[in-house]
Amino acid sequence: PSTAEPSSPDFNIANPTSNASTMNFKRDVSAIDTGSAIIEYESKDEQIISWSWGLPEGASGGQLTDVIGPKGALLFPGCFDEKEIPQSINQEKDGLFLLSLKEGEKEWIKWEKNDMFFDELLHFIDCIRKDREPCVIGEDGKEALEVGLAILKSGELGSAV
Repeated sequence: PSTAEPSSPDFNIANPTSNASTMNFKRDVSAIDTGSAIIEYESKDEQIISWSWGLPEGASGGQLTDVIGPKGALLFPGCFDEKEIPQSINQEKDGLFLLSLKEGEKEWIKWEKNDMFFDELLHFIDCIRKDREPCVIGEDGKEALEVGLAILKSGELGSAV
């Protein structure tokens, strides 16, 4: 990623009613529990994310996790109208992404739901047994950490990094 910047699409609407600030870092906590970010890649594709673990027990809120670019957008579960899902897709069995393309064209990307953590463990065990590198290596984790740290740095500076 080339830049990361904090973003709240509804900030201008919410601010007059809530007197919100664009940035609020509480220094005596070990984690930022709520935030939004736009990650711009060198290709000019963008990933828009928001998260919150700060809600009280039993409360739910919206989410935003989209990847957008010049060819369309990849919408994650919970970010598209479930009424649009074709009846032929078994939502009990299949997970879904929506690929939204030009001129209203839509493509449903489905996969069979599974226990991803168990599958990850089986993959790791298989790599040990066959003495091969896993599909996700430490360098991938380091890059993901660098993106997260860039998001936090951007928030502290109030500008893209």
